[in-house]
Amino acid sequence: EAHQLGEGVLIHCQAGVSRSATLVIAYLMKHTLMTMSDAYKYVKGKRPVISPNLNFMGQLLEFEMDLNKGLTPRMLTPKLNGLETEV
Repeated sequence: EAHQLGEGVLIHCQAGVSRSATLVIAYLMKHTLMTMSDAYKYVKGKRPVISPNLNFMGQLLEFEMDLNKGLTPRMLTPKLNGLETEV
C-alpha cells in the first residue's frame, strides 16, 4: 500500500541482519519477479551486513518454488518497479 502511494517503508529487526533482510528479499521476489538470488544480491548491495540464517534461506527457496509452481527459478529480468531507493 505504501509503495503504491509512493511512500517509503522501514523494515527492521534486532540487528537488521537476518529477519528483516529475509522479509525484504521475499517481498522483492513476489512483487518485482526477482529470483531469490537476484533479490538477495540486490539487498546485499544496499546493506552488506545481511546474512539470513540457514532456516530462512531454506524458507526463501521454498517460497521461490511456490511462486514458480514447483519449477526451477524464474529466468526473468528483474524489475525494480520504482524500488531503486535505499533498502
